[in-house]
Amino acid sequence: MIALSLCHEMHSYAYTVIVKIGYFCKMTAKQKAEVAKALYLITEKTQREICEIVDWSEKTFSEQKSKGKWGELREKKTMSKQQIVTELHAQTLGLLESAKDEGRLLKSAEIDGIAKLAAAIDKIESSATLETYIQVFEEYTKWMFGVDGKFAKANNVYQDMFINKLIAEG
Repeated sequence: MIALSLCHEMHSYAYTVIVKIGYFCKMTAKQKAEVAKALYLITEKTQREICEIVDWSEKTFSEQKSKGKWGELREKKTMSKQQIVTELHAQTLGLLESAKDEGRLLKSAEIDGIAKLAAAIDKIESSATLETYIQVFEEYTKWMFGVDGKFAKANNVYQDMFINKLIAEG
């Protein structure tokens, strides 16, 4: 089970992901990769801490990080959804203009590329990712802790249940 809990440390708020390792041992490799990626992208956890949470070696983490280009994603995470969608639209427009400038029809690879870009845009615009939910819960809990710390801690139980449900549904 993942438990997002709030800690108060030296007058600043820090989020800690508390994990029962037994739960993660039951996760598939894909689920472990998704959780590790989410933790890498939206928390300040070290590689070693993430490896402990998902029960990976640091070598496995490095391989997954490289394979999934998590480093590049982390650098780009400051981009808003709208900026990403705008960039994807620009790529689509570039493909269309290239064919038009050359006075030709789109090649099958270009059509396939446009279809993939359209699918990516649709996915970004219509769905929230595990990372989005964790990030929103962290921000909400931080805010709520300032309003009612007792409620914020109690509410974490339900947030944890929701995150676990998302992970289980894959």
